[in-house]
Amino acid sequence: MNQPLFWSLAILGLFIWLMFRPFATAPWKIMGAFGLLLLAHPITIAALRASDKAYPLKYDYVLQSIDVALGITAFQVARLFTPFDRTILYAVYDSMNAAMVAWYGVHVVMRGGESRKLLYTYFILFLVGASLYGVVPAMGPRYAFSETFPMGNPQGSGHPAALAGYPNAMPSLHLATALALVLFHNRNRWLLSLSLAFLVGTIAATLAFEHYVIDLVVGVPFACFAVELAYGRLVSSARYMGCVLVWLGLIRFASAGLVGHPWLLRFLAVFTVSLGVRAIFRRWREDPRERLPQLEPVVFGHRV
Repeated sequence: MNQPLFWSLAILGLFIWLMFRPFATAPWKIMGAFGLLLLAHPITIAALRASDKAYPLKYDYVLQSIDVALGITAFQVARLFTPFDRTILYAVYDSMNAAMVAWYGVHVVMRGGESRKLLYTYFILFLVGASLYGVVPAMGPRYAFSETFPMGNPQGSGHPAALAGYPNAMPSLHLATALALVLFHNRNRWLLSLSLAFLVGTIAATLAFEHYVIDLVVGVPFACFAVELAYGRLVSSARYMGCVLVWLGLIRFASAGLVGHPWLLRFLAVFTVSLGVRAIFRRWREDPRERLPQLEPVVFGHRV
């Protein structure tokens, strides 16, 4: 099902629900989330077009060289999938907006849901993430290496090159958003299982179509940053953002050092991914009453 048809049917369904539930607030809130995503799409496209002109040099060859040093590349992963697998994975990749709205809707209607915090997380991810695209602008292997992806095996030159295309690869917002959904499992086993399955599918889909492996690695602490900032935990969020900025700085200014020391690169990558695993376990053990800071801004004090 294509996106316009999906959104049209979803909005029609919400209107029908509203007709039979005139005093319910959940449909209006979910419809508002639909509207925000629909409004954000053309704005995002316009911003990406402008950033293409602002950043003519792309770091795709640099990111590919880092993936080679890591020992696993998007080319290698993408070759594992059959045409049928790729059809399924593309559907997973294309369903991110629907998953975001569905997860928001679940938190709106469930007892103890944290819909407002989740909505804050979405805004942080896309506003800050769009800004970070300019630090290490890259298009993704399917666009930068169109003729050879995924059957080729380019080594990467380690230097930025003039490429025409949208810089929307580093960090991976698809991975960051999917991980954020996992972190909003609300200590519910079903939600945790569903979100983990969606995260695994998103990882496979991003590598099959759009991203380098290192994009996903940096997306892990970025997701944790967004969630922590949504809860107003500034110190914790600053630590995660510091990890993101260190990676971006190393990639932009010291990529040769990373490639020249593959074991150090792999250690840093494993450590970074472990931060996301730790965050998932910590959220599962965390008492919901302990999630809010002692002094929280008033705007965080009300649920959407």
